[in-house]
Amino acid sequence: MAGKALRDQGAKVLEDGNDGRADVVIFEHRRPDDLDLSIAEDLFAVVGRTTGKGSAHKIAARLFDERRWQEGFDAAKRQGSRVGAATGFRVIARVLSEQGFKRTDLRGEVAEVVGRWRPRWRVKDPADVEVWVLEVRRQTFVAAIRISSPEMRSRGGRAVELEGSLRPVVAAALVKSALRPTGLLFDPFCGSGTILGEARGVGWSVRGLDIEPAAVEAARANFPGIEVMVGDAADLPLADEEAAAIVTNAPFGVQHVPRTGGRALGEWWRLVLAEFRRVVRTGGTVIILHPEDPTFARALKAESGLQLRHKIPIRTLGRSAVIWSLARSSPPETGP
Repeated sequence: MAGKALRDQGAKVLEDGNDGRADVVIFEHRRPDDLDLSIAEDLFAVVGRTTGKGSAHKIAARLFDERRWQEGFDAAKRQGSRVGAATGFRVIARVLSEQGFKRTDLRGEVAEVVGRWRPRWRVKDPADVEVWVLEVRRQTFVAAIRISSPEMRSRGGRAVELEGSLRPVVAAALVKSALRPTGLLFDPFCGSGTILGEARGVGWSVRGLDIEPAAVEAARANFPGIEVMVGDAADLPLADEEAAAIVTNAPFGVQHVPRTGGRALGEWWRLVLAEFRRVVRTGGTVIILHPEDPTFARALKAESGLQLRHKIPIRTLGRSAVIWSLARSSPPETGP
């Protein structure tokens, strides 16, 4: 999804997962400051690239180019990193396999390269600047300087943290999937309110619901002024076609088990999806983050009023999931 978003903004995407690191997108753009990076957690300036076999020592040496590395550290300085004559730095290394050498070996060799280039710099953790070395695909290594601030990932943090809360960047991706902000966006499993906060930030009118009172209190504390209430997603407090979009991180996994009110899970999902179809206006969108499990898939197939537009695989909280993008295709059912 990140690669497509960058292409839509005129960037040339060089690496986008495939058989390598699915969490890294490498791109070129003439004016990166103009990019919408709302679904990026970190931004790096690429300063070196090498392909082929070699020891950790040889890989580190091939990655070093003084001019490009200086440009990378200058970019980090412009973004607020403290880069000077005496600087604390940290090296992070990630490899796809440790059969040739360990990532700690690569980390040490790159630290040696930086130390020889800048003798007054010292390894620290945390550090003023970070050098990352990633094996982005088999035997292809990239060196990059982190130029984003910690706030880019955390969005400034949340006043109240709940276990298993949605990462802000994932919430931003879900909201972006709902297209243009044109009315009410409703989150029926709002948790600590992250989706609501991201949606309000881009212009949606927002409201939320959660069956857990503690979650509702957390959402109210994290995002004052947003209307959030306790309630059941199988019985939504909205009129027919009141919402332009539903965007939600549905409960799944060990930490978040659906509260079904004693119903079988499949029956509960059919009720929930029928409510989504009822309250979303014709032509509106329903965006659900949930794994591709058989019970959910059968319930979704049975709800003919919600048509699948596309689905995007994603990994969050250590689990595989899917962003399901649905379109409301039919008006609500009426009584006789």
